[in-house]
Amino acid sequence: MSISHDTKITTASQKVSSLRSEISSAVVSSAALQKLEAAISGLESAKSKASKLTSDVKSMKAKIERLQSAETIATTSMSLFSSRGIQQYVLSDTFTSLSSYTTGYLSSLSVDTLRLNLTCEDGVKIGRTVEVYENGSWISRSLGSLSGGQYRRCSLGLMFGYREMSRKWGNFKSNLLVLDEPLTHLDTEGRRRVGRVLKGVVGEEGTVLCILQDKAAEEMEASADEIDVVERDGEGGVRF
Repeated sequence: MSISHDTKITTASQKVSSLRSEISSAVVSSAALQKLEAAISGLESAKSKASKLTSDVKSMKAKIERLQSAETIATTSMSLFSSRGIQQYVLSDTFTSLSSYTTGYLSSLSVDTLRLNLTCEDGVKIGRTVEVYENGSWISRSLGSLSGGQYRRCSLGLMFGYREMSRKWGNFKSNLLVLDEPLTHLDTEGRRRVGRVLKGVVGEEGTVLCILQDKAAEEMEASADEIDVVERDGEGGVRF
């Protein structure tokens, strides 16, 4: 069966239309590819710029750190060469160390719930701040707002801290430490903690003598090597 002339023309026309469609798609794909290549080129350029900016930021941070260090040195130097410079520098370092020693003892006396910070302002004024750990955070308090037990712990911590600093800085040592009523305002657990701290001090000092009243010594019996009871004899004297 022969194919008519019109049929051949129709078939050829369809092929031409199909080829045109393919060419159009190819042109569109080529344009899209060019856009994609341009986008990739733009990304690479942006990446290069970002890398340079990162390098610039690092250099700037290093420069800022150098300037801050220089500022600290300059500020310290100006402070040292002021009218009270050397005095303030020495006292500031002393109080910083004393605070550190005191905090160490307060950690044992208060179960990590008290901090005592000491500062020296202008080489003359002594700053004292207390931090109390309450409800999961540290709160600044004045000494006057502390309870009797908290105040006693701070005073004992400061006393032990000063003793520790004297031993290490001045090589000051003694074989006797006398404490008069160190357990005032402390509860049972607080007294036991003082006893444990004193037990450690005994090994360093040699002898610790505590003067106590009534039954305050009962909580410290486990820490004491000897307990002497002094009582009035009813005749104006005392007996051991």
